[in-house]
Amino acid sequence: MSKRQPASNEDAGDARDGAAAAAAATPSRKPPQRDGSSTTRPTNGPRGNNNRGSDNTGAIVVSLLLGAAAIVATYWATTGITRTRPAPPNATLRDVAHQLLQPSKGILAADESPGTFGKRLAEGVPNTLAVRREWRHTLLTTPGLEEFISGVILHEETFIHGEADVKAAVGRGMVVGIKLDKGTVPMPPKKAGEVITKGLEGLAQRCERFRNRGGALFAKWRAVFRVGPHTPSRGAIRRNADDLAAFAAAAQGCGLLPLLEPEVLAEGDHDLHRAAAAASRVLRGVFRALRQRADVDPGAVLLKVAFVTPGQQATEQAEPAQVANATLRVLLRNVPRVVPGIVFLSGGQSEEAATANLLAISRLAREREQAGKAPLPWALSFSFGRALQGSALEAWQRGELKAAQAAVKKRARENAQAQQGRQVKAPKQQQRAAVSAAPEGLAGSSGSGRGGGDDGGGK
Repeated sequence: MSKRQPASNEDAGDARDGAAAAAAATPSRKPPQRDGSSTTRPTNGPRGNNNRGSDNTGAIVVSLLLGAAAIVATYWATTGITRTRPAPPNATLRDVAHQLLQPSKGILAADESPGTFGKRLAEGVPNTLAVRREWRHTLLTTPGLEEFISGVILHEETFIHGEADVKAAVGRGMVVGIKLDKGTVPMPPKKAGEVITKGLEGLAQRCERFRNRGGALFAKWRAVFRVGPHTPSRGAIRRNADDLAAFAAAAQGCGLLPLLEPEVLAEGDHDLHRAAAAASRVLRGVFRALRQRADVDPGAVLLKVAFVTPGQQATEQAEPAQVANATLRVLLRNVPRVVPGIVFLSGGQSEEAATANLLAISRLAREREQAGKAPLPWALSFSFGRALQGSALEAWQRGELKAAQAAVKKRARENAQAQQGRQVKAPKQQQRAAVSAAPEGLAGSSGSGRGGGDDGGGK
């Protein structure tokens, strides 16, 4: 039988040290006395026996305590759990977080790379800079969008080639953010299908550039995790979590609020239980990495996560109430109270399914308070991409500009109301259509697959 290898040489050394401490703490037997030697025995039999029993009891207690300490030390060494005093509170960035977490508004994710955007265009529509600029202009100039959208995540292309649109959005009260990661690359071994995110090189300079010249106040970094028989692996979680923490430190260092997006993809046939387990492991890894840094204020960080759902190919899908329960349970167990807010990505779900899940978790949070439980320690909101843009993009490609902007505003309004636990009453014809399409929508089987893409696949 092969022995389990330690996580690292340092971890193994700490583990051996802990085991050695436990062994050293165990009382050793006295060697037998040689013939002719004498030992001092208490003359008072009963009293001497009582003292000897007390001595043995004390030694056993000390041994057990030291053994427990050795076990804890070994666990810390093999899991990497350490605590470092966090950075002092950053009042400016915490204020940016509160601007984004307004109770009746969410965040529009419009940071698709050119390659990802091209996959969403209809056949025959060219994926050129001019086309992308025109679409982003349509989004950012939608009348009344600021009523339901507090912030917009943009790709660097929009900051460079759409400066007027960015300034217009800021002038209407929307906070603009920048996607600073550079997409993903395979993590060895490639056959495992795990990836790491590029972009740490030159990150500080890019932060300063978009903060000082582009007017960005927050920045996003996305890490991707796949659920499989052996994934996400401990190595993938640790590497991506460390990179997310490094990004958070760099962003805060140059005056940007970090938006961390550790996305657990819904690709695969895993059930709800496995999805929840994977999400928990990922979140524990992320906040473990953040705790190890003294240059990150955890109260000036936003978290962007997917709803906990079964895999897209799972035989049994979950209703919104089940998704809400599983998601909230994972968050309560793994997200520290100091984090100001959590925003949900749509994860490739249909527009209706994403809104239904947001409504279900908002209502669950309200029901908890009505039942006498403490309010949630963080605010809940949404940061959707395709679930806000899908219908609008289709109308825009047909040349229907006003219809496209109306569709964006409608989706933003409905999700803002769902965030408050309120549902928009649709006309009877729309209600009948939604009921007939509900199973497909809840299963997330929209035209575009979940995840995928090199950057904003799960928005």
